[in-house]
Amino acid sequence: MFFDFNFSLIAVTECLLNLLSSLLTFVLASLSRQDSSVFELLLIPVYLCATDSSGISTNKMVQLAKKVSTNIANLEGMQRLRIGYARVSKREQAEDTNALKQQIERLEVAGAETIYSDVQKGTRDDRPQFQTVLQLIKENKVEVLYIVRSERITRSLPMLIKIVAICKRHNTAFVMIDQRFDSTTPQGKLMLNIFGTLAEWEVDQLSERVRNGKEYQRNHHWPYGICPFGYNVEDHKYVLDQTPYLCLLSDRPDNYLDYICIEEDWGKVLPIEDLKNMPGRSVAQVARDCVDFFFTYPGLSIALKAIFEKYGVVHTSANRNGASKVLHWSKRGFSIWLQNPVLEGHIAYNKTYRTEDDKKRERPREEWDFVYNTHADQRLITPDEAKEIREILANNSEMQGSAFGNGKRQAYGTYSYQTGLIYCAECGCRAVNKTIGSSNDKTIYEYFACRHSGQGCSKVPSLKKSDIEDALIAALVEKAEELSNGQPSTGTAFKSELLKNLEAQLEYLEKFPGFNPEAEELKRHIKHQIEAETNFFKNERFENKTVEEIILTGQSQQVWRSLSVNEKTLVFRRIVHKIFIRGGKVESILFNSGHVSHILPPAQH
Repeated sequence: MFFDFNFSLIAVTECLLNLLSSLLTFVLASLSRQDSSVFELLLIPVYLCATDSSGISTNKMVQLAKKVSTNIANLEGMQRLRIGYARVSKREQAEDTNALKQQIERLEVAGAETIYSDVQKGTRDDRPQFQTVLQLIKENKVEVLYIVRSERITRSLPMLIKIVAICKRHNTAFVMIDQRFDSTTPQGKLMLNIFGTLAEWEVDQLSERVRNGKEYQRNHHWPYGICPFGYNVEDHKYVLDQTPYLCLLSDRPDNYLDYICIEEDWGKVLPIEDLKNMPGRSVAQVARDCVDFFFTYPGLSIALKAIFEKYGVVHTSANRNGASKVLHWSKRGFSIWLQNPVLEGHIAYNKTYRTEDDKKRERPREEWDFVYNTHADQRLITPDEAKEIREILANNSEMQGSAFGNGKRQAYGTYSYQTGLIYCAECGCRAVNKTIGSSNDKTIYEYFACRHSGQGCSKVPSLKKSDIEDALIAALVEKAEELSNGQPSTGTAFKSELLKNLEAQLEYLEKFPGFNPEAEELKRHIKHQIEAETNFFKNERFENKTVEEIILTGQSQQVWRSLSVNEKTLVFRRIVHKIFIRGGKVESILFNSGHVSHILPPAQH
C-alpha cells in the first residue's frame, strides 16, 4: 500500500492548528480587548516557527496570520477611552442646583477621563452628546462607560437594553456608580435589568401624576400648557400682559429722560410702578400689533418681515409659542401662535397624544377639548378675527407659493384667489398657473393651461386669468338672480331679514319729534348696524353669512368688481369650489353650497 508521508503531515498539522485555534478563541474571549491583542502578538513566533519548520502554509494558518496582522494594526496607536456621561432635564438644574456639576465630579473620581453631558429629558434619544457616546462605542474607541445612575443615560428600558447590547458587542464595560456594578459581571447584568425596569416604572408613575394634574386643571378650567406671547397667568386665569415692553423711537417723547433719571442722578432708575406711566407699548399691545400686521399683509413670511422691520428684531432663540417673551417667531411658530385658542378667550385641552414609539404628536383641531370663554374679557382677537385667520392660512396653504408671487408683493396678487380652483374640463386635472413676462419683468400675460397639454390631453388652448374673472362675475350675477326666485336684477340690493328689521326700527325712531340724546344714540347705533349689514364685505361680516347670502348680495357686477384684491381672495375662495375650462373658455363653475354646478350659457363662453 502506497503511503504519502507529506499528505499525512499536512493533515496532522492542520488538525493541530484547528485545535490551537479553538484554544486561542477561548482564551481570547476571557481577556479584555487590549490584552487579547497583546496575547495574539506574543503568539506570532509560534505561527512563524510552524510555517518555517514544515514549509507548510495551510488556509487556516493564512487566516490566523491575517487575523493577527489585523489586530497588530488596530493595536498600533490605539488607546481606548474611559468616558463618562451626565444628564439633567432642565437648564435650571444645571445652573441653579449644580446637579450637573455634581455628576461630573463623581464621574471623574470614578475614573472617567472625558465627560459628555446633555441638558435634556431622558426620554429623548436624540440628545447630541448621548449620540456622540454611542458612536464612539460603535467605533471601538471606548473601554469603559461610566454613569451615575441608569436614568441619567435613559429612562426607557428598551433603550437601556440596547445600550448594554452595544457595549457588549464592542467589548465596552458599562459601570453605574450608585449601583456599584458593571455590565461585564453576571450580577451586573441582572441588576442592570432590574434598575432599568424600576426607571421605566418611575417614568410611568411620573406620567400618571402629570395626567392627574392636567385633569385637575381641566376640571377647574385653569390655564394649561405654554402661556402664549401677550399673556400672563394670574390666579389661575389668563390675563393680557400689560407689562411695559418697549418704546419705539417714533413713540418717544422729547422729555423721555425724565422717565429714566431723577434730579440728574443717572444711576437712579424709576421703580416699575412709575415705568408703567412711561410712553411705550406693553407686551399685549405689541402682540395685538402683530395680529394687525397679519391682516394687513396676509402671509406668514411678509407679515413677519414687516414686524421685524418695525421693531428691529434680529434672529434669536425663542420658544415657538412665545412663552419666552422674546419677540421672535419662525413661520411655523407664528402660525401656531395666531391660531392659539387662548388669544380668542378659550382654553383647549387634550391637544396632543403619544404614538406607539412614544413620540408626541398634535391632534387635529376638531379633536381638541375646548372650554369656551374662560377669559372672554381678556381676548386679544375676536371670534370673527380668529375664524378669518384660520381661513387665510388655509387659503395660503392651498395656494402655496403662488399667493405672493416672487416674494416682492406685500399682499395677494391680483388673481391669487384662482390658484387651486381652475381645472381642465377635458381630463379633470388641476390647471397650471403660468405667466409670460417681458425682459423688464413687467407681466404681459397671466393664464391657466392644462398640465397635460400635448401629453395626453388634446385641449391645448389656455385661458387668461382676466377672462376667468369676467366669467366668474357674470356667473355670480346670474346665480344671484336665480336665487332671488328668478327675478331679474332691478338695481336694488338684496335685503336680509335683519336688514329689513333694522331699517324698520330706524324709520320708527325717525318719526319721533324733538331731540332726545338717548334716541339719537340709538339711531346712530342702528345706522352703524345697517351699514355693516349692507356692506359686510367691507366690514368683514361675510364670515357669518351662508354662501347663498353672499351671492345674493352681488346682483350687479359693480359689487363684485369693487372688491379689493384681499377681499376677492377671501370671498371668492369661500363661495367657489372649482372652475372648469375647455378650449380657451370657462365651461362650468361649481359653488361651495352643496357643490352645485352652474353651467354658463353659450353667450358667456
